[in-house]
Amino acid sequence: WEARAARAAALWASNAKPQAEAEWSGLCRPVKANPPSVPTNGVRAAVNRAAQMQFDGYGLLMDKRCEDFATGTPLPCDDAGIPGSGGSSAPCTIFTAEEAANRLWPPAAVDALRSFLSDGPE
Repeated sequence: WEARAARAAALWASNAKPQAEAEWSGLCRPVKANPPSVPTNGVRAAVNRAAQMQFDGYGLLMDKRCEDFATGTPLPCDDAGIPGSGGSSAPCTIFTAEEAANRLWPPAAVDALRSFLSDGPE
């Protein structure tokens, strides 16, 4: 995801605006959650089922009030989306200029992303 965000910013900075928009729109498509792991070994499968049953039991007792770390937006804990995205399942939501700087992108790349985000994506 990070490489695609950087590519969109680089394309925008080099005036390849339609390609930057296309790259970003691809990055903004929601992603599915990873499928659960299912062991093929019988013993491990039994342990996995027992652990899942225990986890489901804990779920009945746990506080289900969660919130997005960055925004404080209330979210259901079982459907929180991508961490840092405010519950969204679209990867592009996590790439802000501040996040790019936190990820140690070069300053020119951060500026290109900032420019793209302010002028580009619809």
